[in-house]
Amino acid sequence: LTSQVNSNLSLNGFYQNCRGLRNKLSNLKCNVAGANFLFIVLTETWLNVDIFDSELGSYNYNVYRCDRNSLQVNVLELEESLILIVIHKSLFSKIISINDQSFEQLFVSF
Repeated sequence: LTSQVNSNLSLNGFYQNCRGLRNKLSNLKCNVAGANFLFIVLTETWLNVDIFDSELGSYNYNVYRCDRNSLQVNVLELEESLILIVIHKSLFSKIISINDQSFEQLFVSF
Protein backbone atom coordinates (compact mmCIF):
# COMPACT_ATOMS: atom_id res chain seq x y z
CA LEU A 1 0.00 0.00 0.00
CA THR A 2 1.51 3.29 -1.05
CA SER A 3 0.29 6.81 -0.71
CA GLN A 4 1.35 10.03 -2.29
CA VAL A 5 1.53 13.33 -0.49
CA ASN A 6 0.43 16.37 -2.44
CA SER A 7 3.39 18.75 -2.23
CA ASN A 8 1.10 21.63 -3.22
CA LEU A 9 -1.05 21.23 -0.13
CA SER A 10 -1.11 24.33 2.02
CA LEU A 11 -3.12 25.54 4.97
CA ASN A 12 -4.21 29.15 4.78
CA GLY A 13 -4.88 30.44 8.29
CA PHE A 14 -5.25 33.60 10.29
CA TYR A 15 -4.20 34.48 13.86
CA GLN A 16 -4.93 37.66 15.79
CA ASN A 17 -4.79 38.86 19.37
CA CYS A 18 -8.05 40.85 19.32
CA ARG A 19 -7.93 42.68 22.65
CA GLY A 20 -11.72 42.53 22.56
CA LEU A 21 -13.85 41.20 19.73
CA ARG A 22 -17.32 42.24 20.86
CA ASN A 23 -17.05 45.73 19.33
CA LYS A 24 -15.13 44.47 16.26
CA LEU A 25 -17.52 41.79 14.99
CA SER A 26 -18.31 43.63 11.74
CA ASN A 27 -14.56 43.90 10.96
CA LEU A 28 -14.12 40.17 11.57
CA LYS A 29 -17.02 39.32 9.25
CA CYS A 30 -15.52 41.44 6.46
CA ASN A 31 -12.04 39.95 6.89
CA VAL A 32 -13.30 36.37 6.90
CA ALA A 33 -15.68 36.90 3.96
CA GLY A 34 -12.90 38.31 1.80
CA ALA A 35 -10.42 35.50 2.38
CA ASN A 36 -10.40 31.73 2.06
CA PHE A 37 -8.95 30.87 5.44
CA LEU A 38 -9.09 27.22 6.43
CA PHE A 39 -8.64 28.08 10.08
CA ILE A 40 -8.79 31.19 12.27
CA VAL A 41 -7.40 31.51 15.78
CA LEU A 42 -8.33 34.54 17.87
CA THR A 43 -7.10 35.24 21.39
CA GLU A 44 -8.22 37.75 24.00
CA THR A 45 -11.65 37.84 22.37
CA TRP A 46 -13.39 38.83 25.62
CA LEU A 47 -16.47 37.03 24.32
CA ASN A 48 -19.06 35.58 26.65
CA VAL A 49 -22.13 33.37 26.34
CA ASP A 50 -24.21 36.40 25.27
CA ILE A 51 -22.47 36.40 21.85
CA PHE A 52 -23.79 33.57 19.66
CA ASP A 53 -21.68 31.71 17.09
CA SER A 54 -24.03 32.93 14.34
CA GLU A 55 -23.08 36.54 15.18
CA LEU A 56 -19.48 35.79 14.21
CA GLY A 57 -20.28 35.39 10.51
CA SER A 58 -18.89 31.87 10.60
CA TYR A 59 -21.46 30.01 8.49
CA ASN A 60 -18.87 27.93 6.61
CA TYR A 61 -16.90 27.17 9.75
CA ASN A 62 -17.12 24.98 12.82
CA VAL A 63 -16.70 27.21 15.86
CA TYR A 64 -14.82 26.22 19.02
CA ARG A 65 -14.77 28.65 21.93
CA CYS A 66 -13.32 29.01 25.38
CA ASP A 67 -15.56 31.59 27.07
CA ARG A 68 -15.72 32.40 30.72
CA ASN A 69 -18.93 31.99 32.66
CA SER A 70 -19.75 35.53 33.82
CA LEU A 71 -21.34 34.15 36.98
CA GLN A 72 -18.08 32.57 38.13
CA VAL A 73 -15.68 35.50 37.78
CA ASN A 74 -15.60 39.16 38.68
CA VAL A 75 -15.87 41.95 36.12
CA LEU A 76 -12.10 42.51 35.86
CA GLU A 77 -11.51 38.87 34.98
CA LEU A 78 -14.06 38.96 32.14
CA GLU A 79 -11.76 41.07 30.00
CA GLU A 80 -8.85 38.69 29.88
CA SER A 81 -7.65 36.03 27.44
CA LEU A 82 -10.38 33.95 25.91
CA ILE A 83 -10.00 31.84 22.80
CA LEU A 84 -11.90 31.34 19.56
CA ILE A 85 -10.89 28.79 16.93
CA VAL A 86 -12.85 28.32 13.72
CA ILE A 87 -12.10 25.54 11.24
CA HIS A 88 -13.54 25.52 7.72
CA LYS A 89 -16.24 22.89 7.28
CA SER A 90 -14.32 21.33 4.39
CA LEU A 91 -11.92 19.95 7.03
CA PHE A 92 -12.93 17.39 9.62
CA SER A 93 -12.27 18.92 13.02
CA LYS A 94 -12.95 18.04 16.62
CA ILE A 95 -12.18 19.44 20.02
CA ILE A 96 -9.50 17.72 22.09
CA SER A 97 -10.50 17.40 25.71
CA ILE A 98 -7.84 18.43 28.23
CA ASN A 99 -8.71 18.09 31.90
CA ASP A 100 -6.48 20.88 33.22
CA GLN A 101 -8.78 23.74 34.29
CA SER A 102 -6.04 25.90 35.81
CA PHE A 103 -6.05 28.28 32.80
CA GLU A 104 -8.02 28.94 29.62
CA GLN A 105 -7.02 26.60 26.84
CA LEU A 106 -8.58 25.17 23.72
CA PHE A 107 -7.23 22.36 21.57
CA VAL A 108 -8.71 21.37 18.22
CA SER A 109 -7.48 18.76 15.76
CA PHE A 110 -8.07 18.95 12.03
